[in-house]
Amino acid sequence: AVVSTQSGHYGRGLLIVDVSNQIRSQIFNITDLESNPSDLLQDVVVPGIVNRLPSYGDEVIGRESCDEVCLMRPDLGTLHILPYDLTHGAMYTSLYAEDGLPSQLCSRSFLQRQLDAAKAQGMIFSVGLEVEFILYDENNVTVDISNYGCNRAFTRRSKFMNEVMGMLGRQRNACGYIQKTHSEVGNGQFELVVRHEVDVMKIADSILTIRETVHAVAASHGYRATFLPKPEETNAGNGLHLHLSFSEGDGVNAFPGTHVYGLSEKASQFVAGIVHHLPALIAFTLPSVTSYNRAKPHCFSGYSQCWGVEEKECAVRMCQEYGSGRLTNVELKMCDVSANPYIALGTVLAVGLDGVQSKLELGKPATPDDMGPLLPQSLEEALDLAEKNNVLREALGEGLFEGFIAVKRAEIKHFKEHGKVFDVI
Repeated sequence: AVVSTQSGHYGRGLLIVDVSNQIRSQIFNITDLESNPSDLLQDVVVPGIVNRLPSYGDEVIGRESCDEVCLMRPDLGTLHILPYDLTHGAMYTSLYAEDGLPSQLCSRSFLQRQLDAAKAQGMIFSVGLEVEFILYDENNVTVDISNYGCNRAFTRRSKFMNEVMGMLGRQRNACGYIQKTHSEVGNGQFELVVRHEVDVMKIADSILTIRETVHAVAASHGYRATFLPKPEETNAGNGLHLHLSFSEGDGVNAFPGTHVYGLSEKASQFVAGIVHHLPALIAFTLPSVTSYNRAKPHCFSGYSQCWGVEEKECAVRMCQEYGSGRLTNVELKMCDVSANPYIALGTVLAVGLDGVQSKLELGKPATPDDMGPLLPQSLEEALDLAEKNNVLREALGEGLFEGFIAVKRAEIKHFKEHGKVFDVI
């Protein structure tokens, strides 16, 4: 939702993220003489086809008809003023059906279902992020050519990065705490690290808040930012690394233990679930045609079905605490910002919880000589496996699952015919 306070008016709009990860909104203006604060919380009707639209245009994909109606309902807890435009504020929203229940098309409600399922298993999750983007100047050239962690790259863009960090800090209702930032391996590439929080919904919201803020600040400096997974063949790609751990209600990290490989029993089963379902899972965490140009050997993004301890080439990496060597959390490297954040986090939780429920055993960690079988090399291959995966289908629900698959297949077809990826993120 967007709230405008310009010229004595209040604007009220609604914002959702569709399966192609486009942020869509409706904005309504009402004078302060004709409205009251409760107007901010009223539902707004939108057609159900909003989750059947691909990134390349407003073409309705699949069997869903225009007759289905959804209600966009704002989450008041996410209300925040936009520091890059102080005449506006924002709230994130969920989709509801006409009967008042969460819509089967709502990705935000899907994530909430998975968090509720985890809680039923006695698992309270904490999630952190690493978000990467590339910055271009007015000539569409990366703003610098530098190495990882190069201080000069940061110093030259310090005003830009200070504004980004400061503005994200002023949107804490809708963004996690930005713990640190640095230049990355790519030309003009930067990373923002979001600290672990138990408010996992806020962490998912954070990805959208970061996108909107980085784009706005970049534009104000005459730059263009992109979060695309592989905007240039010769430059590094942009990732979205997900870090997950859990407690069992007491606030103590329940990942380390003595069951196997330094993990607790539930942690090992959770990681086993991710590794087991990884070939199908990446259809939802790497959902762009160009995502698979980044997921290659020697790109530190993962490319095979394996896990390892502090092994940056592994798709699933166990992170160690410095000094003690304790395993503290699992990192999924095969994710990027082209993924709907609620679907990405929700599907990771779904397959991990399946590992717990099915009591899956975690196989041996990868070695340089055995990195496990290759994962799908294209979105098309990953979608083929996803369609056969009943765990993911049942977790998402038929409406969201079928809509996602249909839209992604349409995007693949469009790319094959036109050779163009639309930057909607």
